[in-house]
Amino acid sequence: MKKLFLHITIFSIAFLALLGFMGVNVILGLETSKEGIQEKKERKDEIASEKAKISRDLKAKKQTKQAYWQELNQITHNLAVTDSQLGIKERELDRKKNQIQIASDTLAQAQKDLETNQKNFESRLRIYYKSGQSDIINIIVDSKDLSDLVYRIHYTDCLLSFDEEMIKTIREQKVLLSEEKDKRTKEVREKEQLYNEIWDLRTSYNEDKKEQEQRIKKLQKNIRELESVLAELDREDMEIAFFLQAAAKGGLSTNFDGSFSCPLHSYQVSSGFGMRRHPIFRRVRMHNGIDLSSSYGNPAAAAGAGRVIFAGWKTGYGNTVMIDHGKGMATLYGHLSSILVSVGQDVAEGQPIGKVGSTGWSTGNHLHFEVRENGKAKNPTKYVNF
Repeated sequence: MKKLFLHITIFSIAFLALLGFMGVNVILGLETSKEGIQEKKERKDEIASEKAKISRDLKAKKQTKQAYWQELNQITHNLAVTDSQLGIKERELDRKKNQIQIASDTLAQAQKDLETNQKNFESRLRIYYKSGQSDIINIIVDSKDLSDLVYRIHYTDCLLSFDEEMIKTIREQKVLLSEEKDKRTKEVREKEQLYNEIWDLRTSYNEDKKEQEQRIKKLQKNIRELESVLAELDREDMEIAFFLQAAAKGGLSTNFDGSFSCPLHSYQVSSGFGMRRHPIFRRVRMHNGIDLSSSYGNPAAAAGAGRVIFAGWKTGYGNTVMIDHGKGMATLYGHLSSILVSVGQDVAEGQPIGKVGSTGWSTGNHLHFEVRENGKAKNPTKYVNF
């Protein structure tokens, strides 16, 4: 009996010790879980603050970008005006240069005419003065009468006077042509100076345009970087939201076997999991799920048994349903036209939870389907045979 009592006593002590050890572990597990939840909540608050700051920075940079574009448009307009002015001044310069050429040609011809007439006049003078009195006597002797004599003397005088007058006229014309040429040359210099000033202004505008384009390019890069950070924060925020919502509903004990069924019977895969160019924002962003194109109103079913942890509107996703399947697994169904379940409701695999639509940031009727493991997005093709 004593031995039996001793054995029972030892067994009881050992059993109580084991229970105590297990109790401590459970308590520690609960504390760790609570600490994890609190840590997640604090991180979610931090993310909200960071997102708010980045959103403000993004708004300011986009406003600056808009102002830069307005300045660039003004510079481009000014550049177009200067180009137009350059064209006008260039045509004016060509016209003035043509006028100078014409004046130069006319002046050169006048110079030739002057030289020819001077030679003729000098030739007549030489003949006249070489002949001297003999010619005058010949003119008198050869005259038929007094009238003829007067005519001969007058004719000779007129001939000399005509040459003299012609030379005088040509000289005056030469002076005028020279003055006209000088005037045109001065105008050309003035036009060239104005042309050069406009050209310098055009060069300056070109430099301003390049500098402004560089500013915009740099700003666009900053905006893309901020958008990338914001997208990453959105992703982390969504993961934490999944974790907290699942934790708030309590853990599920399910028979999840590592696979899900397809949420639609009739569909086409229109966009896969991974980086892609967003159809609305025209930016390369992470696509956390898979898009299944289908007709409006087609029923969307639960991919597995679980509990609804969200049923409502989410920015971007539109009408959304989220289901916790236990073991850290959850699924999301977005862009629904209508929702058929409510938060806290247990659903069976294949049960309709909503209808296909195009709510939120969507360009057409389709179901956005996501698979999450401990809040992190996973490629749905690893769990569903599409």
